[in-house]
Amino acid sequence: GNSGGGMFNTLGQLMGIPERKYSTGLFSGADVDNIGMCIPINLAKPLIREALQKYNSGTDVAASRTGENQTSPDGSRPLLGVRVTTVSGANAVLPDGALVISVEEDSNASRAGIQAGDVIVSVDDTVISSSNALVSCIQNYNEGAELKIRIYRAPGMADAIQTDRIDLSTVGEGEYIDLTVTLLGSAAA
Repeated sequence: GNSGGGMFNTLGQLMGIPERKYSTGLFSGADVDNIGMCIPINLAKPLIREALQKYNSGTDVAASRTGENQTSPDGSRPLLGVRVTTVSGANAVLPDGALVISVEEDSNASRAGIQAGDVIVSVDDTVISSSNALVSCIQNYNEGAELKIRIYRAPGMADAIQTDRIDLSTVGEGEYIDLTVTLLGSAAA
């Protein structure tokens, strides 16, 4: 699969549901054209069947999934206020996690002390191994939730991320820092 689409065989039959995507990153020297990883359709069928059986078109989907915030009644979604990319075990300098590329001005993330160059490694004791894991984790909370976020901050990372390919030789040894951030809501798109 590619670009979020399903994986089909030559007969046009759905063979897999997209689950994750591997693409050329800031830390990779490889040229990869967005290789999609899929869950085999035979594993997904029981889950799809169950979801369809439980579906009630007269019910507000957001209201029926209490405890798992997807969208609040006003259409907003939980928002941390950062733009991230994945850091994986391809280097020995930074831990796996979600590398903060930028922080929105006047966001709660900025007020809590999160900076560009930080690596988010956990949220409320849930290990964050990628940018997708961070987004998925944040979506499980409601607007206004207070999160304990652990970051790894290394001197020189804020400057190093300003280029297309990060030069980790300019980054010093870092430290883990615990911060508390309150989620805001974003307007519905």
